[in-house]
Amino acid sequence: MNAHSADADTAATYEVLKAQLDRYPDLENDMEKLSAFSAFNNNVDFAGRIIMDENGKEITMVVPDSDSGILLRGNSKSQVNIWCWPVGCGEVYGYRMDEKMPADVRRAVTPKTNADHNIGEWNTFKITVKGNVLNVEENGILVIENATLPGLPDLGSIGLQHHGSQENGVWTGPPALVQFRNIFVKEL
Repeated sequence: MNAHSADADTAATYEVLKAQLDRYPDLENDMEKLSAFSAFNNNVDFAGRIIMDENGKEITMVVPDSDSGILLRGNSKSQVNIWCWPVGCGEVYGYRMDEKMPADVRRAVTPKTNADHNIGEWNTFKITVKGNVLNVEENGILVIENATLPGLPDLGSIGLQHHGSQENGVWTGPPALVQFRNIFVKEL
């Protein structure tokens, strides 16, 4: 499977949604109980609860093939994601997916809410790192609050990342169309 295909994005989105379960103490990490709860609610909310259709099959969705981010201190593990996934932007995928990280670290790097503007509209981020503590504000809404990033280097460059390539001099795929503007850096 192409890592940047719609199928790959759908599979990754599913993983993101499952991780959100950690945020809700009233939900057990049990597929049968989650299915019953989700079917009862009959919707998917931005917190990432998974629902089943009338036949008991999980409902998944295809999301645009868009993946970008801001790398903190030259470390790809500490990339603040910018993408079109239901969980929203701001997630620090490298920490959330690291099973060696404690649950509270993984939970803290998952956005509290989806503050994304519609596809095609500009999103504004205020990313603050003090020591190894990260806060991410998207479009004026705090989506990551006081997330500790163990092992974050003390120093390093800021990176602007996107997935995409050129074929015959033409950028291909939506990830290649991600743009950045008005970038400001302030020493704290």
